[in-house]
Amino acid sequence: MTDTLDDLLAREAIRQQLCNYGRGVDRRDRELLRSVWHKDATLDYSMPGVTTPDQLIALLWSTDEPTDVWLHPLTAISIEVRGERAASEAY
Repeated sequence: MTDTLDDLLAREAIRQQLCNYGRGVDRRDRELLRSVWHKDATLDYSMPGVTTPDQLIALLWSTDEPTDVWLHPLTAISIEVRGERAASEAY
């Protein structure tokens, strides 16, 4: 039962970070957005030259066009927990 509970808690923590990603972008909150990743995180994005959270944030803010509305809904959330490691993907 403990393993199942730990797995569910890990999944919910990851799901919250996915929400924080969208909220950080939508609210233009760099601090919240940066808090989504650990200090030495690497990213696997389809954008050339974007391999760290700081590079992604710089790119997002540099290409920002003034708008009153940003919206990042989450769909197709996939979370895989393997012991002390996990991977997630969302659209």
